[in-house]
Amino acid sequence: MRNFTLKRLLKGLLYLLLLSPNIQSQELDVLSFNRFNLPFNSNGEQKFTLKTVFYSNFTQYDEPKLIFFQHALQTDLGSIGPFSLSVQILYRRYNLLPAGSKNEYRPVQVIGYAHNNAINLRQRLRLEQRFKAEYSNRWWYSFDFNLFSNHPKFGSRKITNDFLFDFNTTKKSYENRLNIAVTNQVLGAPIKVGLQYRTRKLFTGDPLNHQLVLRTDWLF
Repeated sequence: MRNFTLKRLLKGLLYLLLLSPNIQSQELDVLSFNRFNLPFNSNGEQKFTLKTVFYSNFTQYDEPKLIFFQHALQTDLGSIGPFSLSVQILYRRYNLLPAGSKNEYRPVQVIGYAHNNAINLRQRLRLEQRFKAEYSNRWWYSFDFNLFSNHPKFGSRKITNDFLFDFNTTKKSYENRLNIAVTNQVLGAPIKVGLQYRTRKLFTGDPLNHQLVLRTDWLF
């Protein structure tokens, strides 16, 4: 397990994305997801976290587009044994430049289950109600675990897989997201840097849309 490094995982993922003729014949987008987390504390206890996201499309690297930015307030309601519950209220603005913006409001509920094992396996069920031009529901099932979480030599490597089901009365869509991330310190602030591989248009019969996302998560 020690030799199964992040570098090898990234090389394998890039080989799959860039050299496979089946994927080259489909759609591949290159994107950037940057999230800034600002916790608010009271009497030494964290009450809620403000999360701000900037999401850009660099597929046309000479003319990158800001797809959306969003704000979310999250609070943890508590835990009972291995189970936890948190909620968010999310506000997102789409298509800021050059066409103007469209708004979305999204309540979010997350139920987590933490396993007591060496890799810190955690499962989550996330439920979202998406209020935008056309209302829809989104359900996420996620699991994540850490490699080398307590190792004195290697930094923590976190692997997450998300499966998303988005639906309303007229349509359904499925998506998978595989995340590989490393947590480190930059100027004293914790930062998680990762690579995310999204596969969209699953089970539709249409050509798949592959998205390679460079992701950063900052904690202040």
